[in-house]
Amino acid sequence: MEEDFGNRRKSLLIRSPFLYFVHLDIDSDHEGEFNQRYGTEHIPAMLTVPGVTSAVRYVTYESEVQRYLAIYGFNESGITETSRWKESSGVGQWPHRIRPYFKNQQSVEYESMGVHITNDLKETPYIFVVRLDVTLDHENE
Repeated sequence: MEEDFGNRRKSLLIRSPFLYFVHLDIDSDHEGEFNQRYGTEHIPAMLTVPGVTSAVRYVTYESEVQRYLAIYGFNESGITETSRWKESSGVGQWPHRIRPYFKNQQSVEYESMGVHITNDLKETPYIFVVRLDVTLDHENE
């Protein structure tokens, strides 16, 4: 059954030169606290890191992939390797009460190759992510 996220559906399109995707699942017994702390504790801490421009979260109800996706906008590459990022990711109860229950976590940084949007786009309540590999001999095609 789909949860009611109300006003949280009005997330902004991220227009940053770098995006950091975090895909994960969480034990169902800890899902409520995970969502509460993510919004009130973790994201506010991460937004204090220099170079982090935005953060947005999504959920899927498809069972073949991780349920949760967080996307952070960066104005430069390598922010996750800084001491400030690592320090901020350990703020509050997050590392002790939430992180131990992560499952299937994958994180990756992407660099923008251009932005293509319509003039009437105001908000993006949904995101469609396509991940693929292209061999080097076809990369410029």
